Amino acid sequence: MAKLVKADALYKQLANAIRDGIATGRWQPGDMLPSEAALKTEYDVSATTVRQALIALRAEGLIHVRNGIGSFVSSSYNQPATTIDRAHDAETPVLTPTGEPMLYRGKTDPSLAALLNISEDEPLFIVDAPAVEDGTGRKILIRTLIPIEATDGYAPDPDADPATLLAMQIKRHGKASTTEYVRARMPNPDERSALDLSDAVPIFETIRVATAKRRTIYAETQRTSTEGVQLAYPIR
Repeated sequence: MAKLVKADALYKQLANAIRDGIATGRWQPGDMLPSEAALKTEYDVSATTVRQALIALRAEGLIHVRNGIGSFVSSSYNQPATTIDRAHDAETPVLTPTGEPMLYRGKTDPSLAALLNISEDEPLFIVDAPAVEDGTGRKILIRTLIPIEATDGYAPDPDADPATLLAMQIKRHGKASTTEYVRARMPNPDERSALDLSDAVPIFETIRVATAKRRTIYAETQRTSTEGVQLAYPIR
C-alpha cells in the first residue's frame, strides 16, 4: 500500500502520484486508471480525496471520464500536437462537411458582439456548418455571421464555403481589412456533444472579422478542441 505523507493537501499528493505514474509509463495514453475504490485502497485515502484528485487531473486535460466506465489517460498526453498554421499564405486545410449547413437569422452574444463592433441586437445571417479536417480527423464547428444590413437584404448561400461568402461581401463593399482573435473557453453542452469532448476539455475559438469603411461586413468563427492542438502565427 502506498502512503501519502507530504505536507501538501492529500488530494494534491494523490494527483501528483497519478501524474507521476502516467509520466513514468505505468499508465499509457488511452489506458483506464484504477477505479476510485482501488485508488482509495492503494493510497489509503478517503473517497473524497480520490474524487478531488481526479477532478484536478481532468481540469488539466490529463485524464478524461467516460460515464459509467471510468477515468482514462488522455490520448494526446506526451504526443506531438497538431499545429494549425494561421499565416495568411498558409495552405488551407481540407475540410469535409459532416452535416447539412444551417442558415438562419439570429443575434450574437455580448462578448462576440464586442469583437464584431456591432450591437447585441443587430440582426445577422448565420450559417452553421460542422466539418472534419482531412488527415487529422479534427472536428470543427464553423459559423459564418454577416450583418443583414451588409448584405443588401440577400441571404447568403448556406452551401457556399466561407472564402466565397467573404469574396461576395468584398465585392459589395470594396477592400476590407481582417483581424483574427483567438480565445480558449469551456464549451457549452451543444458544443461538447458536437465536438465529442470529454469533461473539462476547453475549446479554441478563432474569430476572423472583416471590416470595410469602418463597419463589419463578415465574421467567421471556428471552434475545435484544445486537446492535442496548437496554433502557429507568423511574427512580423
